[in-house]
Amino acid sequence: MRFASRLSSLGLLSALSLLIPWTAQAQFTARVQAIHNAPDPSVAVVDLYANGILLLDDVAFRTASPYLDAPAFIPLEIGVAPGTSTSAAEVFYTFSITLQPNQTVQFIAVGVREPGDFAPNPDGLSTALNVLVNDDARETTADPTMAEVNVVHGSPDAPTVDVGATVILTGEARGGVLLADEIAYTGLTSSVAIEPHNVIFIEDEFNSLPFGSYWATPELGPGVVATVLLSGFLDPTQNQDGPSFSPMIVLSDGAAMVLDPVVVAVEHHEGLPGALAIRSISPNPSASTVRIIFDLAEQADVTAEVFDALGRQVLTVAPQARPVGAGQHIRLDTAELPAGAYVLRLTADGQTQSRRIAVVK
Repeated sequence: MRFASRLSSLGLLSALSLLIPWTAQAQFTARVQAIHNAPDPSVAVVDLYANGILLLDDVAFRTASPYLDAPAFIPLEIGVAPGTSTSAAEVFYTFSITLQPNQTVQFIAVGVREPGDFAPNPDGLSTALNVLVNDDARETTADPTMAEVNVVHGSPDAPTVDVGATVILTGEARGGVLLADEIAYTGLTSSVAIEPHNVIFIEDEFNSLPFGSYWATPELGPGVVATVLLSGFLDPTQNQDGPSFSPMIVLSDGAAMVLDPVVVAVEHHEGLPGALAIRSISPNPSASTVRIIFDLAEQADVTAEVFDALGRQVLTVAPQARPVGAGQHIRLDTAELPAGAYVLRLTADGQTQSRRIAVVK
């Protein structure tokens, strides 16, 4: 895990104080955090302006500010300029916002200046430089005994993924919670309250991503508020040799940490099933999508089938090559199935597990 320095808050505080008289600022303020997650090498360091006034100088990629007071009810034009800028005349990207009293907001820079010079997004989404505004951010947890985590997909050439948190004990994933279901590039989620966890997992639909699925974090313990960001490029060679992919975590105090991959259940050991094992099926009953969480003790092709009450196969997922490991998943689209009771059968390397599922409308 690699720690990136926090952005200095002094420049932002002094600049914001110029935008509005101190008495009004004290009465009507919002809380704002800025995160630089745009991997384009040409914007590795930027300056931020508000209404022509320098807010933050030399903001580096994968750094963040703490949450700071910002004036409410005042229209703000936020501009991004090169790190070498000397005035707002050099701004190359702007967006406008009027903050509300007691609002908590994150500004998250993502994307690239010249999309044609970079690999396209696999889902066909625009990768142009953008500042995402998370107006549902949280600085403190609602429950002091829990942690809270939100997710931002900021990797331009990465596909739609699921993101979750789990606890790794003796190399095995134990339990877990889904933080983001099918989140695509530029997607962001509301905060999810979780029990203490120490690993983030990332999976695409077919477990085909060219990076590890599990990434170590600091313990997300009681009272911790964190943002998990997908960051960098899956293939730097097709993206101007920009920074390589890694998730990062940003805390509410501005600490930014690049996460390191960890190996989970790569060998037989006590606790890992010696055979195919379904861990959970959710939601069940389901109206549209079922997510099957399972463990594999050996690499295998995995097939999922659904049978109705008469034993007829009504749904199947073609065999998918899966590596050894715990906490893998397959997704079933049950939206076209009539309401009723069904049997789900999961098959891998001649082994079979069956469970009952229900479809509701």
